[in-house]
Amino acid sequence: MNWERDEAAKNRVQFVCADVCDWEYPDRAFDCVLDHNSLCHVPNPPFLWIWDTLKPGGKFFCVCPAFDTWRGTLEGKGYCRTATADEMREYLRKFSKIEIGRASYPDGAHNIASWIIEATK
Repeated sequence: MNWERDEAAKNRVQFVCADVCDWEYPDRAFDCVLDHNSLCHVPNPPFLWIWDTLKPGGKFFCVCPAFDTWRGTLEGKGYCRTATADEMREYLRKFSKIEIGRASYPDGAHNIASWIIEATK
């Protein structure tokens, strides 16, 4: 699709940048929610609330540190949760389908590891 030529299609997309802990949206408001290394810094992440805000069939995409990532990369960043795949499945237990992939790359002599998650309501 050529977004420059399709003004009507461009206007159907709404991006929201907000504090996830202070969000007030009705149930089934979103088709998709994206998180890229943000909810890992929230002690009680609102995963079940995210499920509520998704429309049926809606998607939640998340990238977060894996349990075995090099901890040095997290220094000075305050609270940060690193989780196993099973722990992530438990957080997302309300979703009907959960796919968890893994990405890792070297950082000098260390390894940075992340979960890449797609969860469907």
